[in-house]
Amino acid sequence: MASCLKLLAQHDPLPLLSMRTTIEALVYWPDLAPFVMEMLRHLIGRGIWASAPLWTGFIKCCVRPEALPHSLPVLLELPRAQLVDVLGQQPS
Repeated sequence: MASCLKLLAQHDPLPLLSMRTTIEALVYWPDLAPFVMEMLRHLIGRGIWASAPLWTGFIKCCVRPEALPHSLPVLLELPRAQLVDVLGQQPS
């Protein structure tokens, strides 16, 4: 599953359902959390916030119980404006 997610993350443009696929993988295989966090870091470098549906999926992925607390350092790597956006959408 990790190799499939890696291939998805490398597509240009990123497929719209890629974040949903990532969330589903994380739900069914929670041990993938460290790999998914590296993938999310890669997506930060690609400016995932430029696409509203993908950005929403990114945020949903980060706040999943399977992703926490692994996703907190990833969120801290976001640019300030995007971090404020995440905190506005998910104050918890």
